[in-house]
Amino acid sequence: MNILVCIKQVPDAETVFGVSEDGTRVLIPGNAVYRLNRFDEYALEEALLLKDRAGARVHAVSIGSPRVESALRRAMEMGAHAAYRLDPGSGEEPQTIEKARLVAAWAAGREYDLILTGIMSEDSMSCMFAPALAEHLGVSSATAVMVLDVRQEEGMVVAEREIDSSRREVVTLALPAVLAVQSGINRPRYPSLSNVMRAKGQVIETASAARGTGHAAPISRFREVSARREGRILKGSPGEKAAALCDYFHEAGVL
Repeated sequence: MNILVCIKQVPDAETVFGVSEDGTRVLIPGNAVYRLNRFDEYALEEALLLKDRAGARVHAVSIGSPRVESALRRAMEMGAHAAYRLDPGSGEEPQTIEKARLVAAWAAGREYDLILTGIMSEDSMSCMFAPALAEHLGVSSATAVMVLDVRQEEGMVVAEREIDSSRREVVTLALPAVLAVQSGINRPRYPSLSNVMRAKGQVIETASAARGTGHAAPISRFREVSARREGRILKGSPGEKAAALCDYFHEAGVL
């Protein structure tokens, strides 16, 4: 079985972002610290568990400048057999839908039985990549996967999806398939010393990702939200405070 894990490198959550004067771009400071998207770690771990159980081959892929190679090397340190960087060329970073098209164009014909992704990225949180990738590849997909059972001999995968906190849905998909796994499906491992040493000597292959036109969703404007916080102190007896609190909830439209 051949498994591809799509990963993304994201700025650390402590990064302070800005917005350009015309509101068309998010500005990331030059000293920002980047790391592997935590949601993708669950997808990678799930692939490695399949590798441990059934001897699957696990590859990792990411789109971006040479900077993303640190995230790809992290994937190899955790146990991925190989890693690939798709170079989108100069210009703005591709948007989610465009990234899905680029990965699909590269992955087509490589005979991956299963493609795993995290449910979303920590920066954009769009949750669109996996469904868009499946659409471009013409294969079935499922999101918010909490349990997966690959039955390669039968050519299918049984996925248990999280609908909400108390309900789940079980779907059966034909292979190949794209699955976006939910956080909590497993506990991502720490890289072993042997894998860290092995990854140091591995080469991350680079491929050109030809960018098309007309695939990006137009962005109207970004704006910074005020960090101002407001508070209200309720005074009087417990009954008066309760009545004032109810009045406030009505004003706020909560009740």
